[in-house]
Amino acid sequence: MNKLYDYHGNKEELVKQILKQKDSINLPQNIPETLTEDYKISRTLDNYLEDYFDINSQFTSISNVDIKIDKILAKFIQEVMDGVSQEKDKFRKAMNTKKKRFKNIFEFSKSENLYLSNIYTRFISENLGHNRKNTIYNSVRL
Repeated sequence: MNKLYDYHGNKEELVKQILKQKDSINLPQNIPETLTEDYKISRTLDNYLEDYFDINSQFTSISNVDIKIDKILAKFIQEVMDGVSQEKDKFRKAMNTKKKRFKNIFEFSKSENLYLSNIYTRFISENLGHNRKNTIYNSVRL
């Protein structure tokens, strides 16, 4: 009998094979009647998923995933620290100049910590949320 993964390139044939194989699944007694079809399909898909992850797995163990995540986070932390340091320098230079107009109330009040906390939060969320999504996905592929 072919494995379900053999049909992964042909959606129609895959669905046909899943429906065909589900009929051979034995139901435990405690499955409600409304869930019998779902149970059979999910048990049929177990065969497909096991093959899928064996073939597509880049990692031999979870520790390899942890190492890759740690590397990504270390790089990200360094980028955040560099960016934050640059923002701090910009703020201090701006405060040392005579200005008639300010970007925001934090500059007006010369509240460095409030200004920087706002910048830090935005910097971290934007960089982690937008720029790093693809890097993490492409590096780890969980």
